[in-house]
Amino acid sequence: MKGLIGKKVGMTQVFDGDGNMVPVTIIDTTSCIVVGKRTPEKDKYSALTLGFGEAKEKKLNKPDAGHYKKAGAAGRKYIKEFRLSADDVAKFNVGDAVKPDMFAKGELVDVTGITKGRGAQGVVKRWKFRGFGQTNEDTERYDQPVLVRLNTKDEAELKGGFPKTAEELYQYHAIVIDDLEADFFTRDQMTLVQKFVSERGGGVLMLGGAESFREGNYAGTPIASMLPVYVDRATDAVLPTMAKLTCRMPPSSRAGLFPSRA
Repeated sequence: MKGLIGKKVGMTQVFDGDGNMVPVTIIDTTSCIVVGKRTPEKDKYSALTLGFGEAKEKKLNKPDAGHYKKAGAAGRKYIKEFRLSADDVAKFNVGDAVKPDMFAKGELVDVTGITKGRGAQGVVKRWKFRGFGQTNEDTERYDQPVLVRLNTKDEAELKGGFPKTAEELYQYHAIVIDDLEADFFTRDQMTLVQKFVSERGGGVLMLGGAESFREGNYAGTPIASMLPVYVDRATDAVLPTMAKLTCRMPPSSRAGLFPSRA
């Protein structure tokens, strides 16, 4: 495998025969030389050891300095070994410069490199996170009421909001209200939820108990009339007992819909 070592110094552009602009990378290989040879007779394999980047002798450790002195080559910052056939290795001598003319025009090559480093990066750049894609004019979407349906059959489901007809709502098995105010539902939707329990036999669960009921202003609504506990009549004396049934969820306001089992 033939190869050489270089350093990227910049970018430029050239134009092909059809006038198309082609971006190209400029790589400096002027200091790439042969610093060692491996032969089948001595090393059981054949290869060339290339070095790149001039290094001052005082900056080399003793093993490297001794290696370069024994080979009769100048010190280099970077070393890489390339496996070649014995015939190709015999064409080079220690100290010879290795130039890009070893490659034919149009030949494809594999290039590997080391990043210059950019320090500690955030998750957007490092892991390609994109958040909500909001602009400065947008409100924080994660703080808005949302509908969650388990095992959603397609993207269009619930796209129009909470179901407005019995046909849409009755396909679900239960409704879970989590930190949601009564204003989220219209009066007709509340009546529909009441029929969902009385006619369809569905279930409704309000997480947070009496506290969520009062803060959500559900008193006097059709939803309040069919909750399993008379939370609208709760007093401070019963709140500690009811608090044991409270389930805390993430801060997003959610009305969860659970599908019926076939």
